[in-house]
Amino acid sequence: MLQAKGPLFKGTLKYIKEKYGTEKLEEILKKLPEETKKIFKKPILDSMFYPAEHLIALNIALINPADPEAKKIYKEIGRFSGEQAYHGIYKLLFKVGTPKFMVGRASNIWKTYYSQGELRTVDEKGNNMKILIINSGINHISLCARIEGFIEKVVELTGGKNPHTNHTSCFINGSNIEEWHLSWE
Repeated sequence: MLQAKGPLFKGTLKYIKEKYGTEKLEEILKKLPEETKKIFKKPILDSMFYPAEHLIALNIALINPADPEAKKIYKEIGRFSGEQAYHGIYKLLFKVGTPKFMVGRASNIWKTYYSQGELRTVDEKGNNMKILIINSGINHISLCARIEGFIEKVVELTGGKNPHTNHTSCFINGSNIEEWHLSWE
């Protein structure tokens, strides 16, 4: 079962609070399944892994995946997380790195925040890369969109313009490989 580290949960909570306010955050937390509520009654620890199903439950409580705006909002959460990383422990890498350099380091970032799976990047000509996540246990569109948003924000923060991801392989289509083609100017 896929597990995600505390900062992913904390980042989502911070995103909701900053974008929608404390009242909306409290309303969302009340909608969570009982098992998930238990996770949020205690402090979320940065060093701790938690079942990703609880992160998914938080995403669903924010917006139902069937809502036409859901993917956009899930992607915004990823972009927000990328911005947080820019001001956090990866700050120096962002300052000296190029988009290819930073995206090429994504496998290390993946291992830091997720308990399983392997992220690989394939360098392609020009400002293009392929990103693969193999055997991850990703099982919800909110996680796919979050990753997509994070990747695009990382490219922007390292000087890339107009990043675009094309999610070409996904669990939704029965694949056990997540694949994105990434391009930027």
